[in-house]
Amino acid sequence: MPSTPEAPGHSLGQIARLLWRRRWLALLAAGLTFTALLWAMIPARPVWAVRMTVAPAPAIPGAETQAGAFPLSSGLAGILGSRLGAAQPALPFDRYLALLNAATLARALERDTAGSVIARYWPDLHDDAGRYQPPAGPLAAVKAQVNALFGEPAARPPTPEAFAEGLARALRIRAPIDGAPLRELQLDHSDAAFAAELLARLHATADRMLREEQRARLAAQLDYVTARLAATTQIELRSGLVQVVLQLERGLMALAADQPYAADLVAPPTISFAPVWPKPMLALLLAALAALALGLIAAFAAEALRAAPRPAGASAR
Repeated sequence: MPSTPEAPGHSLGQIARLLWRRRWLALLAAGLTFTALLWAMIPARPVWAVRMTVAPAPAIPGAETQAGAFPLSSGLAGILGSRLGAAQPALPFDRYLALLNAATLARALERDTAGSVIARYWPDLHDDAGRYQPPAGPLAAVKAQVNALFGEPAARPPTPEAFAEGLARALRIRAPIDGAPLRELQLDHSDAAFAAELLARLHATADRMLREEQRARLAAQLDYVTARLAATTQIELRSGLVQVVLQLERGLMALAADQPYAADLVAPPTISFAPVWPKPMLALLLAALAALALGLIAAFAAEALRAAPRPAGASAR
């Protein structure tokens, strides 16, 4: 009477005997998996981390207005503001941090660099002259066919919105010291020199945009107050408007000075000592674990197929 194949169990002894019977299949599956994973990791570009530290810039006297209104300093204005419960305006530094991941800043960078920042951010999708070139290769061809099935274009050139989304994923903002207003910005990229330049550009452009926005706001308020002053004949009201004009003028002069408005650079961009990815030891460990798992799966699958019931009349080997 033919012996029935031993069904795989869960004890260590049974697993060891199963692996010994299927050792060549397990070794083949593990070896192929390990080789394929290493082959995929070796050509990967090293990714570097660039870090920069910023802090809230000292307040510019007269440059800020409360809730976007005129900087009235009279007691009546303060009483009215407190009774009406005017919302506290966002600080320039908070707006600066929010602007770093906004599409508005990405469009400004693209405009300032004539589009070269997007070409350098995705070098694999652009030639040496910065012209877009669709991705090539078998995976790109499969993706193009899938897109065609859903009526999508085969490939899309990167846009400022895509650049903003890429920055939002790659740029990390954290507080290096609990309770301190300092913020550390970290940008990961395969081109370390470009990442350092991009971080510096992000900081300078965001601060400049907020400064120009505030300057335009104060200029519009100054035009309005000046027009009211010219049309007013009441002495008391004219005296108050003159004070507002003086405050607005001081704010505009302060904004014209070459000093940080929203964020102050504490530590310039610095490049990490070693790439943050790939990490050779971690990559080898992950590849080994995946190879071991695939080897075990192959051995158990082969044993399960051998132990499966055969149709009547089939000869057993």
